Amino acid sequence: MQTMRWIAILLTAALVAGCQGSATEDDPSVRVGDAESTAGASDGTSGGTKPLRLDSDEAAALLGLDDDTPDAVAEADPEKRVDNSRCLVCHGNFKDEEFSVIHAAHGVGCEKCHGPSNAHCSDENNITPPDVMFPRDRIVDSCMRCHTEKDLACKDHHTDILAPKGGTPKKVCTDCHGKHRITTRDVRWNRKTRELIRGGWMDEAEK
Repeated sequence: MQTMRWIAILLTAALVAGCQGSATEDDPSVRVGDAESTAGASDGTSGGTKPLRLDSDEAAALLGLDDDTPDAVAEADPEKRVDNSRCLVCHGNFKDEEFSVIHAAHGVGCEKCHGPSNAHCSDENNITPPDVMFPRDRIVDSCMRCHTEKDLACKDHHTDILAPKGGTPKKVCTDCHGKHRITTRDVRWNRKTRELIRGGWMDEAEK
């Protein structure tokens, strides 16, 4: 969604740049070439108009886009965004999933948590697990490697995951944040030992 939006904005910007009758960002009533707009130019741009910003509301409006992108993504630095396309080839359900999208926008891709998982990616029989998996009792500790207890404690609703030392949290982070789960599984592994429990399309074909 975000990638398509930027491509569309770039194309629109190119069209607008070549259109001498386009509105300026500050005042839609002022046209390029008007005597009023050419007088007293102080920003170095032709005719005193400001260039169309690709990330502006005007650019989005010209495209008729409904921006349903989470604020945490829209406000992120585009330079930090990571590319999860290698994983999305198979795990397409995470393309628009909130947890994945927000983390990727802030430079945290699949490999940051699950490891490179090269063997997993190249296994056509799909029986090799990712390098790192997360049983439920490891989720909170894993998230807190980046999101510290100090960060979480400022929100009252985090009390259910900040269990006393040695205790078990009532909830884990992914109970509330995103839908970071594979709902339909053809393959199952023990998330602690990475041992294959069942699956593998070649094995299934032989039955």
